Amino acid sequence: MGLVEISLHNHTVLSPCAELKMTPAKIMARAAAEGIEIVGVTDHNSAANLRAAEYQAERFGIKLLPGIEITSTEDIHLLAFFEEVEIAEKLADMLEEKLFKREYNPERIGYQIVVNQDDEFSEVIDYFLPAAVSLGINEIGSLVAKAGGILIPAHVFRSQGLIKTLGFIPEKPGFKVLEYTLDEELGQLKAKYNFKNRASFIKSTDSHFIDSIKKVARIELPAKYSRKDILGALL
Repeated sequence: MGLVEISLHNHTVLSPCAELKMTPAKIMARAAAEGIEIVGVTDHNSAANLRAAEYQAERFGIKLLPGIEITSTEDIHLLAFFEEVEIAEKLADMLEEKLFKREYNPERIGYQIVVNQDDEFSEVIDYFLPAAVSLGINEIGSLVAKAGGILIPAHVFRSQGLIKTLGFIPEKPGFKVLEYTLDEELGQLKAKYNFKNRASFIKSTDSHFIDSIKKVARIELPAKYSRKDILGALL
């Protein structure tokens, strides 16, 4: 067993809030240069760039953790992670059916770009991916659990974070780990929520820019590990 560097929460150019440098190849190259072994890719309500991310992760010797950042009907951001890209894609198809699709101005907010495995721009999605889906946090929790995944509330103290939005951590769907982004937030989490909810905490950069990808978290894993091992270690 040993400690392994993980960057849990990263957006590609598919997310309108990400800079155009955030292609899968550039993300994995940066992670490798920083000494990060595991990279979670978590675009808003979509898995369209996970295939390209998986290909590029293998090229750079990185273990991809396939994910999606889901916006619940309560307007809360939740990170869903899975063992396989295919499982994430199936959930993303379900989310698309539940998404409140609306037009938006990409010149003002940012383009939503699908890339191929060669890291080339191949498609632009014209409806706003970060919009809420018509599923509450409990429903999302059930869907993710049924698919064998795990669900982590994202950036809990920031806008659209669980604590920022609700003011508390609900008992259901029984979150076991919470994401925070600033060091000073950890003390608040431990003081208020650790024993009550038996939750653990992981720091993440929520990267939308290449320069923000850096070492901030480690998890304990065996010398040879699988994605199943990663999911288990996060809990």
